[in-house]
Amino acid sequence: MRPDRQPQRVWSAATAHTITGPVIAIVMGVSGSGKTTVSALLAAALGCQFQEGDDLHPAENLKKMQVARR
Repeated sequence: MRPDRQPQRVWSAATAHTITGPVIAIVMGVSGSGKTTVSALLAAALGCQFQEGDDLHPAENLKKMQVARR
């Protein structure tokens, strides 16, 4: 590739078909690693729903996690 040309972004063949069955993808990583960002972008690229894992915790646990992040 010539140095004056930017690489062209192309979608993977894996995303070129229609998803006909349920798909569950789990993105895991340490706190602050970008899991939510990656997951939201992945869901948008695949045309899937996105569920934030923190939303599945009881309110009491969410409060504990917020205190721990400070």
